[in-house]
This record gives sequence, C-alpha cells and structure tokens, in this order.
Amino acid sequence: MATGSAGRGRQSTTRTGAGGARASSAPASSRRPTRPRRLSRAEKAEQTREELLSAAEQVIAARGYEASSVDEIAAAAGLTKGAVYSRFGSKEDLLFAIFERRSAEGLGALGQALAGEVSLEERLDKLDAWQRADPARVRTWALLEMELGLQASRQPALRKRLAAQQRDTRALLARAITSEAARIGIALPMPAELAALVLEAFSDGLTLQRLVEPAAVPGGLFARVVLLLLRP
Repeated sequence: MATGSAGRGRQSTTRTGAGGARASSAPASSRRPTRPRRLSRAEKAEQTREELLSAAEQVIAARGYEASSVDEIAAAAGLTKGAVYSRFGSKEDLLFAIFERRSAEGLGALGQALAGEVSLEERLDKLDAWQRADPARVRTWALLEMELGLQASRQPALRKRLAAQQRDTRALLARAITSEAARIGIALPMPAELAALVLEAFSDGLTLQRLVEPAAVPGGLFARVVLLLLRP
C-alpha cells in the first residue's frame, strides 16, 4: 500500500514481504555514497614520490638546478623537506629520478610506435605526434635535460650513472633499428649502435634548438632524417 503526503515532493512506499514483514523502498538519492578505496601504504608512497618528481620538474625547469632548493621543491609538492630526503638521498638523486621517469615515457612512446604492422612513415608519424602533443612538456624536459648534463659534467658519480642510462637507451634503440631494417628489407649504412647514437644526438640537438627558436624546427624533421637512414 502506498501512502502519499500532499505537501511533499517525495513518496515512500512500503510493501509486505514473506512472513508479513514490511520492507521500505528508499529513493536511490538517499543511499549512502560509496567511499573511495583507501590507498595502501605502498600506493601512498608511490603517489607521494610522483608528486615530488612533478614538483621538482617545474621548480628546476623554472629556476635552474643550482637556484632550486629542496625546501622549495618540497613546498611546491605540499610536503616537508624530510619527505624528499626519505625518498631521494640528495637533490642529485631527485634530478636523476626525473630523468629516469622521462626516459621511461619516451621508451613507452617508442614501443607504441613500433607496435603493429604499419609502415615506417606511420611509425615515425606516431613518434612525432607524441613529441609535439604537449609543447610545454617538451620544453620542460629540454631544460631539465640540459641541467642534468651540466651537473653530470661536474660530478663524476652522476656522470657515470647518466652514461650507463644512456647506453641502455641506445642499446634498446639499436635493437629497434635492427628489427625495423630487417622488417623492411634494407642494409643499414652503418652499425645499428652508431645509428642509434646519431639519432639520439640529432634528437637532443633538435630539442635544444626548439628552446632557442621553436619556429626553426619544422614538424616531422626528425622523421625525415630517420627515413634517409632507413630508406630502402
């Protein structure tokens, strides 16, 4: 039996179930909202780490490595200096962690570009589109890469870590070049390892040029050079 109240916009209904018990059907809007799942300790730690890295990217890109303090980076992330040092042993470690994260993003984009049976031109278009999708992000990365290179040139320990990371990246790129050359049936004009070094250096040079004069670097220029190297 439904009962209404003339002065109310809502109606409540009752029904008789098995055994004569009354059951109430409440409006959906009165149900308690689902609480968001609480993060585990490990998830919370990873979230804090990512927040610190993002804050450090922005602060260092804007002010430069030497002028940026750990206190300033922590404040930008809404955290304390202790939170920085509990996750990164030093400001140099923080800078290197930024580089590792950005390198992982680039390798992920490379993997996506190489996936599937598409032409070399289409693969290169994917890479070019990824790099140009967020100009502000590309500029931030270029500034950070320059800062890291300068610091590595002055600090032997950091230079050793950076060199090892770059060797790993070039090795992966060399394997990709070798695989692509075999797929399209060409002989490389130089060893794949050297081709990887040339492309890496060319990419770095274009990144620097975009900082100084973005309009001087046309879209697809990197792709054109790769096509010269891998053209059958």
